[in-house]
Amino acid sequence: MTRRRLTRNNRIVQSGQSLDRQLELDLTVWKTNYDAPMVLKEMNANQQRTAGLPIRRNLALTYALSLIIATLMAVASVAGLIYRTIIYATDELLRTFVSNDVVNLFIGLPILLGSMWLARRGKLIGLLCWPGALIFVLYTYSVYLFAMPLNVAFLLHLALVTLSVYTLIDLVAIIDGKAVQQRLTGAVPERL
Repeated sequence: MTRRRLTRNNRIVQSGQSLDRQLELDLTVWKTNYDAPMVLKEMNANQQRTAGLPIRRNLALTYALSLIIATLMAVASVAGLIYRTIIYATDELLRTFVSNDVVNLFIGLPILLGSMWLARRGKLIGLLCWPGALIFVLYTYSVYLFAMPLNVAFLLHLALVTLSVYTLIDLVAIIDGKAVQQRLTGAVPERL
């Protein structure tokens, strides 16, 4: 015959089980019933979208960083177009970088966002173009960083370069090169 006792919250616990063990079981049941379905639904939705991609781990952080890069890129380009005389001190800088701002805004930004969108939909072409778009951001804003005198946009350009380097390294580390090679073998003609 087992004895029962009441705990602090008036739950009946078998005398053979410790209160810690019972609370641990209750926590496990609670997590299973409440947390797991929501987390699993989110994980399954993301995994289903990127299931066909040759990746080693989740792309959530890379997506977030790339969206930050896209936002900063849009802000830097629009600011360069609106506040030309403040950001670009000389006529040479003005002639050089205003056209770069237009290219960044209307070509570079859509390529970055488009490659992210295609990768999110599970397309290999998006995953392979995404690092190229990040290299474009890195190259372009490195020029801004070193060619322009210190001004109000310096920290914005520095943030773009730093984030694009980190995101590029992270993305290249996530992509499974062997799996990409296997998927492209026979599908893409080889030339020397």
